[in-house]
Amino acid sequence: MENNLLADHTAWYILGITLIILEVKLGGIGLFFAGLGAITTAAFSQFSIFGFEPSILSNVLCFLIATTIWTIILWKPFKNFTITQKGEGFSDIIGTEATTLSPIKKGGAGNVKWSGAIMRAKISITSSCSEINTGETVKIVDKVDGILIVDKESQ
Repeated sequence: MENNLLADHTAWYILGITLIILEVKLGGIGLFFAGLGAITTAAFSQFSIFGFEPSILSNVLCFLIATTIWTIILWKPFKNFTITQKGEGFSDIIGTEATTLSPIKKGGAGNVKWSGAIMRAKISITSSCSEINTGETVKIVDKVDGILIVDKESQ
């Protein structure tokens, strides 16, 4: 076998796991498919599924083909998983609580943490409060263009 990192199945396993971890941290779904492609390449390389000694070229081609196949197979199920029947993702978020991670002033935006996700948020125009401080619990009353509309919880 060639003494090269791209020909080594261990490197492909590490790349695959790293890409999946980055996917979890950064969001989106593109890195997930590439991670699955890298893990598939590692398995093919480790067990010589091609029937010949793995090389840089065969591993890179396997990675590209496997990533494409995983994307074709899983794109629609992932898309359906993240979009509700109305076409609005996260429709179940409205009416739930979040915690502010930064101060939010009326007319401005800040960050809140909801179910482990950090999201942008604005104070509702119908809210009586003009500012919500860091660490306060807010109620999510709407979502517009990916920005949560929040109001201060009544104490």
